[in-house]
Amino acid sequence: MGTLGDKIYAVGGNSPYPNTVALSSVERYDATANSWTAVASTSAARGLHAVAVLGGYLYAIAGQNTGGGRTSLVEKYDPSANSWSSVASIPTARMYAAAAALGDYIYVIGGFTWSGSAYVYHTTNERYDPSANSWSTVASMGT
Repeated sequence: MGTLGDKIYAVGGNSPYPNTVALSSVERYDATANSWTAVASTSAARGLHAVAVLGGYLYAIAGQNTGGGRTSLVEKYDPSANSWSSVASIPTARMYAAAAALGDYIYVIGGFTWSGSAYVYHTTNERYDPSANSWSTVASMGT
């Protein structure tokens, strides 16, 4: 979920259990009209991902793909063009990460992956610089 202007965007997600599949659909909520509108879908289905807003764009970051694996794909939504485009992939693919914009950057914090029969929790944190379209590693969490 992310907000651009006075609209709220619901990006992707998962269909209901037990037939869970990742979704690529995106919907926009207009509180003034009290209505939802479908907008351009992401190029790849994903759930359990992070969303951040920076510079008037919405970013869908990493998450789980339809096959249940993690993805490092990052896409940017331009509301004026109603279109998504790929940007640099995040180095550490993960699910359930948190993302936030601060200053000129997007920070992605924590999350986990599934490795065979156990969860692997990430202390790795990464920062996206949209002007350079690149990621860098920043200080890790202690736990």
